Amino acid sequence: MVGRWGKTLVLSIYNLVVLLGDLLFVGFGKVKPNSNDVLIVKTDGIGDYILWLESAKALRAVYPPSKYHVTLLGNSIWLDLAKEHGMFDRYIPMDIKRLTYSFSYRYAKLKEVRRQKYETVIHPVYSRYYHRGDTIVRAIGARNVIGSVGDSSNILPWFKWVSDRWYTQLIPVSAGLKTELERNAEFMEGLGYRGVPARVPPIPVNADAMPPALSRLTFFALFPGAGRPEKQWPLERFAEIARRVQVRTGWKAVICGGKADAPLGDALRGMLGADAQNWSGRTSLVELAAILSRAALVIANDTGAVHVASAVGAPAVCILAGGHYGRFLPYPPGHGAGGNAPRVIAAKMPCFNCNWQCTHPAYQGGAIPCITQIPVEVVWIEIEKVISEHH
Repeated sequence: MVGRWGKTLVLSIYNLVVLLGDLLFVGFGKVKPNSNDVLIVKTDGIGDYILWLESAKALRAVYPPSKYHVTLLGNSIWLDLAKEHGMFDRYIPMDIKRLTYSFSYRYAKLKEVRRQKYETVIHPVYSRYYHRGDTIVRAIGARNVIGSVGDSSNILPWFKWVSDRWYTQLIPVSAGLKTELERNAEFMEGLGYRGVPARVPPIPVNADAMPPALSRLTFFALFPGAGRPEKQWPLERFAEIARRVQVRTGWKAVICGGKADAPLGDALRGMLGADAQNWSGRTSLVELAAILSRAALVIANDTGAVHVASAVGAPAVCILAGGHYGRFLPYPPGHGAGGNAPRVIAAKMPCFNCNWQCTHPAYQGGAIPCITQIPVEVVWIEIEKVISEHH
């Protein structure tokens, strides 16, 4: 309890420093807009972007090209993929890590965006972050600022109370647990656009982005990393599953992930032998989408790669912890890309939906019990089903 209060205090001080710095070095008050330009602020993760795609199409219908110039300010880890989709007129990358830890980067970037003098800013995020969402829209100084009432899972309640007042319109939300797909559709309904399908749409793949070294292989993709260490299924179990897939199918194992996952990928490759390849940290997201579109199977923890796999039509199995069970996965029935929803494996526990604040007596740091309690045999049964259905 002391540790949690200590973290809350540190975060509160940080949030105050961010706000004061923005006011001093970026600006305050509204700007006089040059035109009816619209800015969309979307700085969350890869999976969040994929789950938002249908609503992004709807936003472009609400603000059509004939009347509006729409800019997407997005997380730099997925913005190149967004450019491939070509829905918006301009794209501004935001490096979230630098935004958080480098005040010089933060102030320079926010001043650059503020100088564009947007009339309307839309922040379509249900679980808003104070320092990388709310303070951004405040700094831009637009006349119209639209966001979601949302929840407090990523923001301290008293800071949310403050930042709620920076919006000219907050879209109401319904009570109860809903998937992110449904929350996105709900936001668009609040903007007056009804009928957004709560699904992951198929996305185009740049075939030229496929690495030549993989183009002639029949392979399956492994993602042993996770956004948080506590969500990571034990590596030796990934290795056991991979061996079984190799024996069952003869496919090559291709290990994928971001730069931070490269050491984990090397360790897994060491367990699997020379036939496995570690591509962690070696691909852009555009290249990764091309790789997954050719994968015979994708096996992953809770990661954005599962959503990308669904969007490019790859059969996927997700080994899922319970911190946000039912929000990002599983999808609503029938709402994968063309019905190709990831197969989700979870060890359901009464403490599910803890927002990653694990209080289980067995938790001693590291991976949380709801992920470590998923055995190899249960995962293998589901993988065999997927292999049989798709091959």
